[in-house]
Amino acid sequence: MGKDKENILEKLKTNIGKGETINIVYYGGSQPGSTRPIVPVKISGDKLTAVCLNSKKSKQFILSKIEIADKVYEHSTLDYNPSVTTRPKKYETLSQLLDDKQKFLKTLGWHIECGSKTFQITPSHEQQHEYLYLFSRFKNGKLRKTCDIELTFELLRWDTIYESSDQGEPVNIKKRSRPWIVRGKNQDTKTYGNLDKAVGLFLDWAELLKP
Repeated sequence: MGKDKENILEKLKTNIGKGETINIVYYGGSQPGSTRPIVPVKISGDKLTAVCLNSKKSKQFILSKIEIADKVYEHSTLDYNPSVTTRPKKYETLSQLLDDKQKFLKTLGWHIECGSKTFQITPSHEQQHEYLYLFSRFKNGKLRKTCDIELTFELLRWDTIYESSDQGEPVNIKKRSRPWIVRGKNQDTKTYGNLDKAVGLFLDWAELLKP
C-alpha cells in the first residue's frame, strides 16, 4: 500500500466511532469521481462501511477507490447526487459487458458463466432470460453449485397460485418495468430499467465479494 493510501486508511480509522463527517471522492459506484460527505462506521478487509449523508443510507465503499476530498478537490469533481443514476449508455447486451470486463472479473478470481434461454410459462407466454453469473470456489478448488453474484434480464414477472397442482399456476403475467436484476450473496436484490444502471452495482459487488 502506498503512502497516500496509508494516510487515507489512517484518517478513516481515526474517525470511526466519532460520528464526524469526512468528505471523500469516490471513484466507484454510479457516479465515479463525485464527492460525498460520509460518516465512517467500520472497516472490514478492503471495504469501508459508512453513512452517506447525501443519500442518508449506510453504504459500503471499496477502500482503493477512496480519496480524501480536501486532497483532490482542486481536480474536477462533482457533488454526489443520489437522485441521478443516468450515465452515458455503454452496454447494449451482457455479451458486450463480458467482452469488456472478462479479464477484470477473472483477475478478481471469479468463474464466469454467461448465456441466455427461453422457456414457456404458459402456452401464450414465453420468458426471456439472459444471465451473467459469478461463481467462487471451495477451498479444495471445486466450483460452488450456486453463483455468488448474478446480473440477469428477466422480461416477465408473475404470481403463482397453488390449488390442485403442486407445481403452481402462474397468474397476473406482465412485463417487468425494471427487467435488469442484480442479486448477490447476503445482499439486497436490486432492479433496474436498463443494463447500464445495473452494471455499476454488479461491478462493485464483484469487487466487494471477490473470492
